[in-house]
Amino acid sequence: MNKLPDFFIVGTVKAGTTSLYNYLVQHPDIYMSPVKEPHYFCTDIKPELFRDQYKKMIDVDVQSVLNDATGRKFISSAFIRNKTDYEKLFSGAKPNQKVGESSTSYMISTVAAANIHAVLPHAKIIIVLRDPVKRAYSHYLMNYRSGTVLGTFNQELKIDISAQPKGWGISRLYVEHGLYYEQVKRYLDLFGEENVKIILNEDLGHHTQEVVKSTFEFLGLNNDSDSNYHIWHNTAVMPSSVFSGFILKQRRLIQMASWIVPKVMRNLIYRKFLISKGIPQIDSESKQLLVGYYQSDILQLQQLIKRDLSHWMN
Repeated sequence: MNKLPDFFIVGTVKAGTTSLYNYLVQHPDIYMSPVKEPHYFCTDIKPELFRDQYKKMIDVDVQSVLNDATGRKFISSAFIRNKTDYEKLFSGAKPNQKVGESSTSYMISTVAAANIHAVLPHAKIIIVLRDPVKRAYSHYLMNYRSGTVLGTFNQELKIDISAQPKGWGISRLYVEHGLYYEQVKRYLDLFGEENVKIILNEDLGHHTQEVVKSTFEFLGLNNDSDSNYHIWHNTAVMPSSVFSGFILKQRRLIQMASWIVPKVMRNLIYRKFLISKGIPQIDSESKQLLVGYYQSDILQLQQLIKRDLSHWMN
């Protein structure tokens, strides 16, 4: 029987989990799932109910990764529901390695925490949180970049707030993803404070090496790993041209390229198609609207995690 995860990065969306995944995978004593987000334990999220644009995002060749003996193939996200397939994700782990996966759906799912605990009650849980207003706007920029939304943030936010039905893969959940109090509480209640590490996005960004090394220690590992802490992954960017926008929407082509083209070359090409400067700032109306939604939740959260979060309400 293959090893199952010793730890989980459970979210949240657009908070820096991809960067943390990439920092952790560099440690020689860590093995991360080659499907970064297998979404196995969020059984309340039903891919068969996804809207077409979301189905395209998970229309990936999972079996090619599961059957890859080289360990080179990687998929960002897939919904794996078969236990045997899930266990195969970790077949490449060495006996001495800590095994992990990183599914951002586990935060907003109301059952994932209990499902994980039922199978792996001693697992370590890592949660990355971000100013919920900035998180929502970054989420929008990601969708805009992929071409799945066309309106302004204010327009798309109002559409999503009133959308029915709601759910992962059904609506955007711009607001809901940032309501952290209940999401975090579920994990603290089940796993206990000693087994839950909460990281703020601003700390991960400004004190990367310190935060990652403390995460190694949390996992019971040597913190002297020679990791590259200078690259921030999955940052907010926009297509550099109409042609670039078209190319970036060809998900199957990008997936195939990820198996053939060396990572260094992929990064160079990717940067050619995107710009990180000149990204429009959030409009004041949307910001005020979101701060109003989040204020009560932030006040509860800061008491729960014993961290001053007043700057999130400015």
